[in-house]
Amino acid sequence: MLNKNEFAVLIAQRTGSSHKEAKAFLDAFCAELGDALAAGETVQLTGTGTFTVRETPAHTGFNPMTKQPIAVAAKKSPVFKAGKHLKEKVNGTKD
Repeated sequence: MLNKNEFAVLIAQRTGSSHKEAKAFLDAFCAELGDALAAGETVQLTGTGTFTVRETPAHTGFNPMTKQPIAVAAKKSPVFKAGKHLKEKVNGTKD
């Protein structure tokens, strides 16, 4: 598993930039992605995938220990759907 710092190192190596610049880019990307999703926008990175927000409506759930009904609030969750090129890369069918 790669953490954010290790990922920034890989970006720096691939782009020939400094680690500091790559980390700043990665921080900016994550911040802008979060802002766009919070505003309800979809972010599509052609070939890589699409980030969207999925809304789950409020509903009644059950406590598994007591079997008592509980109210579950509505919520929004970020979702990523991988694009064709990323799927091919992961499956080893594309360089």
